[in-house]
Amino acid sequence: MTAPVRIPFPVVDEVSRHCLQEQEPETVHIEVHLPGPVDQTRLRKAFTEALHRHPRILMREARGPWYRRRYEWELTPEPDVEVVAFAPPGPRALQDARTRALTQAPPLSVSPPIRLEVVDSVLFLTINHTALDGPACLRILATAAELYGGRDNAPAAPPVRPAEPRQEPSDTPTTWSPPARVAPGTPDPSPGNGILVTELPLPHRPKGSPYTVNDQLMV
Repeated sequence: MTAPVRIPFPVVDEVSRHCLQEQEPETVHIEVHLPGPVDQTRLRKAFTEALHRHPRILMREARGPWYRRRYEWELTPEPDVEVVAFAPPGPRALQDARTRALTQAPPLSVSPPIRLEVVDSVLFLTINHTALDGPACLRILATAAELYGGRDNAPAAPPVRPAEPRQEPSDTPTTWSPPARVAPGTPDPSPGNGILVTELPLPHRPKGSPYTVNDQLMV
């Protein structure tokens, strides 16, 4: 039995993982309202196949000691649990599903960190934001919709560009300049994590300006 492939946490995932608190689940909640009820068997099959079309979503947090310095994702060939669930209808079914989506984050230790709950004709997609973001889940939903409708979601072949005639380079002066030299830094012995925190003065934004205050701060 071969060991599963492991991928180090990107910086954003690493920071999010260190900031996790059980009291405040970090989830992304997407609702899709359909014109009518869905076929449960077809939807479960289409969504499971969509997960395999995007294999990087089939992952879980690799086990390790609590004092480990880095986290890693562990890719899995199949989901560890049933991802699609169908809730019984009722007067509070939608409200209860929204509450679960906000208070119950899919665990990172189980692949994949995403859940799809169906209440009549409404799809509730809940993801653990440490692992995935909204656009990634929209791609999963789009693929599942294509498969549910019987269409192939495979990407089309890229267009072929015609060969351009070769042009001899002209003798023009170069615009390259020597790279800037950065002086060696002096590490600060003060305690902390090395993050620079500063307060920026709030700039004045004239009324009707085409830019925002955030644009000015970024500049």
